[in-house]
Amino acid sequence: MIFWDSSALVPLVVKEKQSQYCFELLSSDYEMLIWCLSKVGVISALCRKLRDGALDQENFRQAKTRLEELLAHAYEVRAIDKVRARALRLLEVHPLRAADTC
Repeated sequence: MIFWDSSALVPLVVKEKQSQYCFELLSSDYEMLIWCLSKVGVISALCRKLRDGALDQENFRQAKTRLEELLAHAYEVRAIDKVRARALRLLEVHPLRAADTC
């Protein structure tokens, strides 16, 4: 199971330089773990691309559909309090940095 943040999800729904790499990574492990607000981050990126003219309305719609299909099969981290508590405990027990615990 791989954790996918918003910046890694965007290349899966619109063509970017990293798209091929992200598809290869996804094909190696189809179990996706995402944060509860990942969808917000991806939609934000898509809206920015639409406003900047990098996406037209049809491609924007298609990207949102692909995102829905991906997220329908992903595991979503929702227990924020539990995640935070575990991260804080791990920081006190192991020589980790904040990013290592998330």
